[in-house]
Amino acid sequence: MSNILRNISICLLLLFLGSCKPNGEKKVSAVAAGSKLIVCCEGNFGWGNSDFDIYNLRTNELNKNVYKAVNNASLGDVLQSASLWNGYLYLVVNNSGKIVALDTIDYTRQDAISGFNSPRYMQAINNQKALVTDLYANKVYLIDRTKGIEQTFPVRGFCEGMAASDDEIAIACTRGAIYFFNKNQMQISDTIELEKGSKKIIRLGSSFYTMSLKESKSIMYEIQNKQASVTWDTSVFDNQYVGFAFNKVKNEWLFIQSSTLYSMSRDFKNLKVEYSNPSANFYSITVNSTNGEVYISNAKDYVSAGEIIRLSAEYEFIHSATTGIIPGYTLLVE
Repeated sequence: MSNILRNISICLLLLFLGSCKPNGEKKVSAVAAGSKLIVCCEGNFGWGNSDFDIYNLRTNELNKNVYKAVNNASLGDVLQSASLWNGYLYLVVNNSGKIVALDTIDYTRQDAISGFNSPRYMQAINNQKALVTDLYANKVYLIDRTKGIEQTFPVRGFCEGMAASDDEIAIACTRGAIYFFNKNQMQISDTIELEKGSKKIIRLGSSFYTMSLKESKSIMYEIQNKQASVTWDTSVFDNQYVGFAFNKVKNEWLFIQSSTLYSMSRDFKNLKVEYSNPSANFYSITVNSTNGEVYISNAKDYVSAGEIIRLSAEYEFIHSATTGIIPGYTLLVE
């Protein structure tokens, strides 16, 4: 494709995304407007066909393979997660060992940080530095956005999601630990022991919450002042959940298991089914903290095109859209 045709194609794509202005002025980020959902599609492992889709929540339209369409290149192998940091969209490409920074207006590649083993998630510390977890390295990376990897901290096994308070970052580790990174000391300062399997951790009020595994069941912890207490053990329900989130609009917990969405009160009572799709394979969940809408990634068979399911704050079906292969992490910027 000639440069002229390529530029025309990019402009048409940006018009779809709502980011192209005829006078050439730099527009406020289309992502930051809060009307779009970034859908990270992992792709087939080893095939190098990961990318991200953009789901327009105003129109219910989904634009696929945005990175390749804009940059005329493949992103890499297994897109694990995405973050907004300092006005750029950072894509964590797991099996390619890199993090790619994109412009949030036209999605062109700006920079990349390499040298990781198998990065998973990124959590900003401040405007200059961030932490990155890794699948195989048995370490957490401290990165500088202009200098790259600066330091590593040893951990037990692989770590996954992170959540921040004013002075620390909690790091979930699947081997049965939560690490605490002190922002002032720029060091991992504390560790607490839990059941194994913790992959996601969130900050709610003055506490952190995470979900681990207890044999074949799930168990929820509240962590306050680096002390963990069990808030809900699912053994009585004989259930193991693949993901959780908190709906601030409804003030209740949400859990996904296979093809079913459950809700539960803030104090972990009254578990009930809210939505079910027998043919689905729920993979991740995101809640819109402004209006309470829920977005569920349906990975289907893990080898073909997936789906993003949009539910209202009352957990009623609104719309679904076909995505790339294995839609996982989703990023809604509000």
